[in-house]
Amino acid sequence: NIAKITSSMKMVAAAKMRGDEARLAAGRLFGAIFHRLYTPPADFEGDESHAAPDVPNKTMLIVNSSDRGLCGGINSGVAKAGRLREGDIAAEGGEVSISL
Repeated sequence: NIAKITSSMKMVAAAKMRGDEARLAAGRLFGAIFHRLYTPPADFEGDESHAAPDVPNKTMLIVNSSDRGLCGGINSGVAKAGRLREGDIAAEGGEVSISL
């Protein structure tokens, strides 16, 4: 009986994975479009006379986690990665704020 339940759960997970892979493949087109849009041409030469003003070194980290069932490990990993990145930025002399 437990084997049947496990088998059913595996089939449901496989179906969800196929759906996720299909959505990922469909979304890659948009990524390619934005990559082409925001990447300067190879022969582009920037104008140095329009240099950016001196801007303070501030960074805002936006950390996203999940509220779906049994995601405690993922949420802990995301929070830990955010804290580590905050420490790296602060060690470089930057000002950091975190939004959860």
